Amino acid sequence: MEKSLLMPYKIYYFICKVLSHRYLLLFIGVLTLSLSLTYQVFKRILLF
Repeated sequence: MEKSLLMPYKIYYFICKVLSHRYLLLFIGVLTLSLSLTYQVFKRILLF
């Protein structure tokens, strides 16, 4: 009884873990992209 109740929870937890990891990677990618873009913009402003 308890195992059958725990199994879906474990699957749900695993899916949440994978999704959060993917969103974390996406967030890091967007952050680095925006940082590089702002760096290029600042470089252009400083040059002129």
